[in-house]
Amino acid sequence: MRCLVVALTIVLTPVAVLGQPAETRSGQPPIQLGVGPAHFSMADLDISLGGISAAPEVRLTVPWSPRFAFETVVMITRRHYATPYYDVEGEKKLQSTHLEGVYAFQIRQRLEGGSRSGFESFVTYGGTGYYDFITDAPETVLRFADGQLSAIRASDRRNVPPVATTVGYGVQQQLGRHLALRADLQLLAVVVKPFGFRASASVTVPLGQFP
Repeated sequence: MRCLVVALTIVLTPVAVLGQPAETRSGQPPIQLGVGPAHFSMADLDISLGGISAAPEVRLTVPWSPRFAFETVVMITRRHYATPYYDVEGEKKLQSTHLEGVYAFQIRQRLEGGSRSGFESFVTYGGTGYYDFITDAPETVLRFADGQLSAIRASDRRNVPPVATTVGYGVQQQLGRHLALRADLQLLAVVVKPFGFRASASVTVPLGQFP
């Protein structure tokens, strides 16, 4: 639970920093909160989210002009490991729980002429990182033939800072003044070498209403 609070804090921090009111001036987009499923894939790296095809994602969009906005995105998934260990008594399993996902800090830039009847297209660019909180792993004592005992406890935290270059394209369609649907597709790369992608679909709710 503490790890989940940390993840959500990352998402909500820009609200406190930028402090944009819900009532925006004419033509200025409001702060937007998006929630929906996302898929994340990385080739040739040991960060696959356990083969999970979709996981919840939370996104916060804070505009500073009609065309530009800062976004924080956090994907959250929870899974369990049962790692086998062997000693003189046979096989034992070490149970552990992982709260993990990817997070991104990015700029959303609306394309010129991309808004009509509540429809808009945009590009996104920024950085993506990865986190993994490993908890609740009970201690396992292994007994070996020479009489030695070894206690194993898997408890760890891993974090990859947002060093992966993120570039993407998305569309959003308003459904009235208080709801919109959004779809994103992003490419992840190290410098210019692609190694993964992220795709998401979400429901977007403005804090206030759309212009």
